[in-house]
Amino acid sequence: MKQRKSSFHGVVAAVEAERARQAAKWGSEHDSQHTLQDWLDIAGHEHFEANVEIDAHDEKMCRQEILHIATVAFVALEWYGVPEEVER
Repeated sequence: MKQRKSSFHGVVAAVEAERARQAAKWGSEHDSQHTLQDWLDIAGHEHFEANVEIDAHDEKMCRQEILHIATVAFVALEWYGVPEEVER
């Protein structure tokens, strides 16, 4: 079994930091113009980039792209909301 390298809170902190970086780069107005399909397309592009990095055996850059995927998903949920009935 693989040993965890990051805690849940460490991962959340990394997503928060990446979210702040993206917000500074793109701005709230830019984000508000995206549809759910746009967010899926952006996440798909990040997924493609993660695959390119793993194929190049660059695990560090692959993890960076996975962080981008997580952050894009987070932003999409910020703008469109989480499902009303989330199983816990």
